[in-house]
Amino acid sequence: MEGNRRITEIPADRRPEEFDALWAKVFGDDQDLIVGFFLNFSREIRAYGLWQDNQLISALTQFLMGRLVLPDMDAADSSRDVYVSYAICTDPDARGQGAGSEITRYAGEEILKRGSLSVLSPAEESLINFYQPMGYRSLFPAQYGSAVSGTIGDLLFDHIPAEEYNRLREEFLSKRPHIALSQKALRLVQFFSWEENGFYAVRRLGQEGVVIETSVIDAAKDTTIEAITVLGLDEEGNPLLQEILVSPSSSLTTADIAGAFAAVFGHRFESPKLNWRAPVPECSITSQGQIYTQAMILCSSDTAKKLENSPQPPYFGFPFD
Repeated sequence: MEGNRRITEIPADRRPEEFDALWAKVFGDDQDLIVGFFLNFSREIRAYGLWQDNQLISALTQFLMGRLVLPDMDAADSSRDVYVSYAICTDPDARGQGAGSEITRYAGEEILKRGSLSVLSPAEESLINFYQPMGYRSLFPAQYGSAVSGTIGDLLFDHIPAEEYNRLREEFLSKRPHIALSQKALRLVQFFSWEENGFYAVRRLGQEGVVIETSVIDAAKDTTIEAITVLGLDEEGNPLLQEILVSPSSSLTTADIAGAFAAVFGHRFESPKLNWRAPVPECSITSQGQIYTQAMILCSSDTAKKLENSPQPPYFGFPFD
């Protein structure tokens, strides 16, 4: 380490004022959000600080997102905890001195020592080259795009509980390497969803009919769930389908779902477009949006090989941005 630098693990429930102050200074988040974030994950969260001459110049937070699921692999390979390195921040006055890379590398190695996996979401594509020398691999692509009002047809939009969403999520992703959400990570998704209840199942009625939009519905027995999604807002306050997962048996596409939501919910927002994110299809040629690196992973070469050789591209999920 340079000069009088040292990295320490900071007790999440006994964080010094400097830690929260640096987070707020870099990201602009208020104290209530920072405190709520730590309270949500409780013991499933870690914090690190890099000190130089007894001043905190860089910080990083890790939380348990869930576990890595590798279809058709041994149970031991599909039970590794996955920790997200989040809110990686360096004091503007100390940037350019390698503090950010130093604390990121240290925190990732600590997670590996504990038998878990480390992932992070590059805020922009240029950061991929920043994280690669630390051992992080770009193995979790996703697609994104924008939708305008489309065809609704016989679709019905049904609020569902977060737990039901998570159950269906595992069902839809069962053939694809992905990260299964922990209960506390799911609760954070709910916090960032629209009206704190933005979990939707998209059903198809047994016959042509009028679209019904409702918070509580006793759906007919002959309806089937075609897709699930979480409606939220992006950093600019525009509507965002945080992820669209289409049932493997559905004839609908991601674009169909996004367009239908834009038609039903577009009038609720000032933006004429509804942004969306979704897994990359098995064949990238059929992608209906732009493909980007949603997350990078620090893992063994054996795990990386399994992810790389998967018939379907691995899926990360929520970058919690």
